[in-house]
Amino acid sequence: MKALATLVIAGAVLACSESTGPTLNPLPILEAVAPATITRGTGPVTVIVSGRGFVPGTKILIDGVERATSVQGSGQASTRLEAPEVSVPRILGVATANPGPGGGTSGTVQVLVTNPTPAIDSIAPLLLAGGAPSTLVIHGKFFRTNSAVRWNGTDRPTRFVSDTQLEADLTAGDLTVAARVRLAVVNLALDGGMVEIRYPVYNPQPVVLGLSPGRAAVGGSGFTLTVTGEHFVPGAVIRWNGTPHPAVYHDSNLLTVTISASDLASPGVAAVAVANPDPALAPSSDSSFRVLPNLVLRLHARDLAWDAVRGRLYASVLSDDVRFGNQVVDIDPTTGAIVDSVWAGLAPAQLAISDDASLLYVAVDGEAAVARIDLATFKRNLLFAVGTGTFETLWAGDMAVLPGAPHTLAVARYSPNFSPHQDGVALYDDGVMRSVVTPRVQGGNLIEAASPTTLYGYDSETSGFQLYRMDVADSGLTVRDATEGLVQQYYADIRYGSGYIFSTEGTAIDAVSGRLAATVGVQGLVCPEPAGGKVYYMTHATLYAVSTATWTLSGTQPSPPGADPSWYSVTRWGDDGFAYVGPTEVVIFHSDLVTR
Repeated sequence: MKALATLVIAGAVLACSESTGPTLNPLPILEAVAPATITRGTGPVTVIVSGRGFVPGTKILIDGVERATSVQGSGQASTRLEAPEVSVPRILGVATANPGPGGGTSGTVQVLVTNPTPAIDSIAPLLLAGGAPSTLVIHGKFFRTNSAVRWNGTDRPTRFVSDTQLEADLTAGDLTVAARVRLAVVNLALDGGMVEIRYPVYNPQPVVLGLSPGRAAVGGSGFTLTVTGEHFVPGAVIRWNGTPHPAVYHDSNLLTVTISASDLASPGVAAVAVANPDPALAPSSDSSFRVLPNLVLRLHARDLAWDAVRGRLYASVLSDDVRFGNQVVDIDPTTGAIVDSVWAGLAPAQLAISDDASLLYVAVDGEAAVARIDLATFKRNLLFAVGTGTFETLWAGDMAVLPGAPHTLAVARYSPNFSPHQDGVALYDDGVMRSVVTPRVQGGNLIEAASPTTLYGYDSETSGFQLYRMDVADSGLTVRDATEGLVQQYYADIRYGSGYIFSTEGTAIDAVSGRLAATVGVQGLVCPEPAGGKVYYMTHATLYAVSTATWTLSGTQPSPPGADPSWYSVTRWGDDGFAYVGPTEVVIFHSDLVTR
């Protein structure tokens, strides 16, 4: 009996375990609600919930109240909020509930019904890096009494003016450097939250006050340009015709920049400006830098002279020139314009100008004479004959005006039909020859006045190649000494400058001692620097500059294209100008060798 009872109980248990009851609904899990924020006054709004365990009978609860719900599957359901329900700011509690058996209610997710998000329309004033503390005025909409202005993540003291205007106080520390800062207006969550923009603190607009140098020669080598001005900041660049060039920042008033030879390839006016790094108000206004052209004047000229007082070049023009034959022309070397001309006489040749630029002497070969031009009036005021020499009537060869004596001219007299052509050196006072003249073939055919009392002459016609020193006396000229070996070329030329006699073969002679000072290693048409310190040699291909302090080469540059200078014609003018006479033209150009 006991075993039977046990079996019955087991059967009963077995029967019970095999029976099926009602299916239990899962507990819903709410994962997200969209939208998470609703702007008041924008209803009706469809609220969509996402999660797991939704069933056909799932209901969405708003603040604990069941809503008419549409279930789209086990993971999504939706309901509708009418306009009155979202007309004021508040926090809505959203949940989901499944019916029994089983089921239950999910956790709650908050949805905010908020005032509109604030908006920024405009901001004043423009802010400059390094500026003083400033009040920022923000115009927009949907501002609240509790709105805060936030600057790079930090709230600043804020004043509510109206729902369209706020004011905020910035410190000098907020304006230390130029940047695009994070500027926000922050409302409480139900008051619309936060709007953030990038707002620039600008670098100031630079001002350029000066460029040094302010000009350079076309085709010149690169150089360092110094720019002075105001409001420069680190990272500023120089714009050369719009192209940025990295600059070296020295301080807020000084920049330097390397200008390359390619920047000087074409003549004209380069626009130079300074641009501070972004954010910046604007680059500076353009300043003009002149890239000076090579000027070519179609003149069949013979010689040139520079008038430093009036800033003029004078050229003697040969008889066959169709426009200015037998005249001396007055040239503005900065423009190449022929400003004036004066009749000199038949076949004008060599020129000699007094050191005070009051008088210009012109050898007039066609009249065996010398003409004199008063440079104050640019009129010829004297014409005198060179005189008769050993064999015939003489012409004026080379000429030199004595320093400090504008009315006294030394002339290397030239016998046109007899060789050697040199027929002594004579002094003329207002056209009257002093009685003592050096003998024929003594004194040289090329002369230079080294001082009021000393004249140098070189014999380039004969193999003696004598370099003469002559003494000036009231009666005329006498040869003090003659030295061989200092210059040794046929048709060489000599020029005096700063205590030296320079020759075209590259020798320099001390004008006081008469001894060789240096051999510089370059040859060419020679032109001393009027201010001293340099001497220049020009060939068809290259212009050389040599330091007279060290007798070493200080720089070179290519000669102007097509350079074909006459042997006696290279002239220095102005701050950095050169000019020479070619076969049928006068060429005027600039060189940075003067300042190197």
